[in-house]
Amino acid sequence: MSIKLFVVGGVAVLVCADAAQAQQAVQWKVADGGNGHWYQLVSVVPAESPEQHFDRATSLGGHAATFASPEENSFCFTISAGTDPLIGVRKQNGNNVGAWVTSEPWQYSNWHGGEGNNSWERYVLLNALWSGQWQDTDLTPRRYSLVEWDADCNNDNIVDYGQISAGEMDDSNTNGIPDICECGVNSTLPACCPGDLSGDHVVDGADIGLLLSSWGFCGASCPHDLNNDGKVNGGDLGLLLSGWGNCPT
Repeated sequence: MSIKLFVVGGVAVLVCADAAQAQQAVQWKVADGGNGHWYQLVSVVPAESPEQHFDRATSLGGHAATFASPEENSFCFTISAGTDPLIGVRKQNGNNVGAWVTSEPWQYSNWHGGEGNNSWERYVLLNALWSGQWQDTDLTPRRYSLVEWDADCNNDNIVDYGQISAGEMDDSNTNGIPDICECGVNSTLPACCPGDLSGDHVVDGADIGLLLSSWGFCGASCPHDLNNDGKVNGGDLGLLLSGWGNCPT
């Protein structure tokens, strides 16, 4: 297992993944019988409460992992690396009725014998010694949790997280949500005014000058390639002109 350190909200976070996955989240590919979602084992130091883990997952643009089938449970167990991570269960107050943090239907459970019947233990671990069966836990701080990304805000049947990771969709504020899907609440994001190459919130002659300075083939990384086809040409100029004037507010 390899470990990568980064900072979220001023707190050091260790992201753990199998070395073969290059320290990145892992996709359960549709071609392998999966759902196309992405999953990651996250470890925080110092340990945090279950609710803090849930909040962290949301801040990363995902949610604590939820399972709809034994196959999904098994896939997540394979990336949990023997850590007994929290999953996205929060039992209802005062009883033993399970509930996913996403409010999706409760149609699958995987309790180990004798577990799942303590109403004061509202959270759930994916237990390594029990081959991924579930164990009740209380508010004791935990180090590990599983995060899942399944959002598809532009309805193209591809999970946004993968497109952000591949550089196909911008996420300039690094909140795990594509900028283009946040224009309704934050129109200042670059994707909400793609012709504004100078960043002054106006599409004008200065932006044309910047675009012309990059004219031609530019490969995989080119901020002035507005239509992402690997070159700056008339198609990009047309997109710039279509947004001429003040950017949306």
